Amino acid sequence: MNTVVIPYRKGISEDIRRILIRQNIRVFFRTNNTLRSKLVRIKDPIHKDDQQNCVYEIKCNDCNATYVGETSRQLNVRVKEHKLCLKHIPKSSIDVKKLENRSAIALHSIESGHTVDFNGTRIIQKGFNSYKERLTAEALHIWANLNNINRRDGIQLAAPWQLIINK
Repeated sequence: MNTVVIPYRKGISEDIRRILIRQNIRVFFRTNNTLRSKLVRIKDPIHKDDQQNCVYEIKCNDCNATYVGETSRQLNVRVKEHKLCLKHIPKSSIDVKKLENRSAIALHSIESGHTVDFNGTRIIQKGFNSYKERLTAEALHIWANLNNINRRDGIQLAAPWQLIINK
């Protein structure tokens, strides 16, 4: 019998365990919330704008639309790129396509006339070691957010993940 250790997330972890047990895989959970992690701080905290390797969300000020993105660079650099996209109004369908690929939140703002809450940009998840981990987390958050305005769903998720998220 194979064994897997995964982080515990209330609600989702139980479903994952049920699926894996059917595949003859033992599941153990671990938590990041230990007494040591709460009491001992080895490094100074990183300011939100300087955070790298994270999944973030930006909300629209005028409706409940939300954009979910990922970046390996500092968050403030990526947010600056979204802001710059708002300064270049697309003049042709080719320009719209380019903008769509660069910043879905900027395209939403231009098409709808809405304003974007860049100051309220929030880190949803951080601490990734690889590009694939970041893309997977981004896809999970896109799928879980019904009000997302992303032009793509991130990487393709396996059917069991989609079933769990859609519960």
